[in-house]
Amino acid sequence: MSTVRIDRPSNKPIGTDSKPFWPAGRTWVDVTIASDGTVTSLDHQGQGAFTAKLFAGQEQAFLEAVRVGNPGKEVEPPSNDNVAANAGAANTVIVTDPGPTGGSGPTKFYEIGLTVASLTAKRPTGT
Repeated sequence: MSTVRIDRPSNKPIGTDSKPFWPAGRTWVDVTIASDGTVTSLDHQGQGAFTAKLFAGQEQAFLEAVRVGNPGKEVEPPSNDNVAANAGAANTVIVTDPGPTGGSGPTKFYEIGLTVASLTAKRPTGT
């Protein structure tokens, strides 16, 4: 398990709202990625910020999406609880935003596109 502190990006001023990673007022977030790909986070007030479930190899791309403040698009929650929310494609992940602190707002889901470098096998030239 590893935890990384990420400061609010300069392109997301403190008064602007860019969910799920950077709602208005959030100054930094600690992102923890467990060995099974489960992502949890705490903001500067010690509140749960967002959660996600990553596939192997998505960790660095996900952290970069948080660093730059990729807002993604709001989607309906997954309809089958037995299927991982991000099971559709290797270059996207569903991020769960628990809503405002105190449970005063609904949980929302965001599909975040990740830039994942493709790995290509090199073949010998045969010279």
